[in-house]
Amino acid sequence: MTTTTKIGAAVLGVAILLGAIWYFAQPSAGGSYDYTNADDDMVKLDIIKPGNVVLPQFAVTGEARGMWYFEGSFPIEVLGADGTVLVQVPAAAVTDWMTENFVPFRATIDLGDYSGPATLILKRDNPSGLPENDASLRVPIDVLDVQ
Repeated sequence: MTTTTKIGAAVLGVAILLGAIWYFAQPSAGGSYDYTNADDDMVKLDIIKPGNVVLPQFAVTGEARGMWYFEGSFPIEVLGADGTVLVQVPAAAVTDWMTENFVPFRATIDLGDYSGPATLILKRDNPSGLPENDASLRVPIDVLDVQ
């Protein structure tokens, strides 16, 4: 590799790093966490904040108390601006979920070609179906148009 090529690769690497820092360090553009029958002592997100801009494909990570899971997972939904369900995926426990303590989770979201306002919803798994056992965390986000 020539010196010019090495410098160009280094500049590109720094630009990518700075872009990632900007993307993940955005201040909240609006909105707030909306808990239903829950609070931040039950479920927490690592990176995604209300009003953040995300790509159509993104990871959701955080931690939830063991009671939030059933068989090691719980549902995550993303709603479009009109309230329709764009995707529903399971968040999977990263470690043993059979505890009352916080357990880390991870899920991958793929919204295809959707862009615009959306709502990320983390739902406590409720195999009983009883409404009094429902709990959720709703977060307004914006999906970036990459086309």
